[in-house]
Amino acid sequence: MKRVIVESPFKGDLERNKRYLESCLRDCIMRGESPYASHKMLTDCLNDDDPEERRLGIEAGFAWKQNAELTAFYVDLGWSGGMKLARDYCREAGHRYHVRELPADAVFWLEEKRKEKSMAKYRTKTVVIEAFQWRPSMGAGNGVVLQQNQMSGSESLYAVTTLIGEVPISSGYWIVTGAKGERYSCKPDVFEATYVPENGYVNECYAEQLEEVKDILIREGILTAEEVARDGVRFALKHKFEPEPAREEQST
Repeated sequence: MKRVIVESPFKGDLERNKRYLESCLRDCIMRGESPYASHKMLTDCLNDDDPEERRLGIEAGFAWKQNAELTAFYVDLGWSGGMKLARDYCREAGHRYHVRELPADAVFWLEEKRKEKSMAKYRTKTVVIEAFQWRPSMGAGNGVVLQQNQMSGSESLYAVTTLIGEVPISSGYWIVTGAKGERYSCKPDVFEATYVPENGYVNECYAEQLEEVKDILIREGILTAEEVARDGVRFALKHKFEPEPAREEQST
């Protein structure tokens, strides 16, 4: 590879100029050159604001030029005082130099350098939702539907209508309405860990919402405690909403 000294502006907008220099070094490598930039390496270990250290850094850069085959001046940002001194030195010493601009597809130096694969902290956006805790005593409504073609032994007779279809729910599940009107169900422990009451709103809870359906059926005399204990709540619900047709008595 050809050894190349890279010259570019450095003072002023230091962060921008460093990003620009990195793009210049990359451009040299893509050209098949081996670049060196004293104003980056030396300023990392010297105080560029100290006149004496700055002078030593410039002289060290000139020493590198003795063994370089070419000096490349990148002028997208103009000519700095140090670049002009380096150009004059090349002319006086008879060293080859090129004046360059970065190719059009190298504009990424204008942007902040992206740090990929780095760990950072994020927080969720604040979104206000509406929700209620569903109990079988509430029945259908507010996105809750009675499932069609209910199979014997299924977990629940009810489901919530979501963007992906009907999702079965159980007693105690929260029915959430999102900011755009979408609905989804949420398990009680997940809901409590995710949401807190919104300030300024009264979240009312009625006593009957906390009653299990078997308590209502027993209290209203629809079924006895023995029947519920024997047949289960699922049986009671199924026969409440899908009563069996009366059987005709067969004549003997």
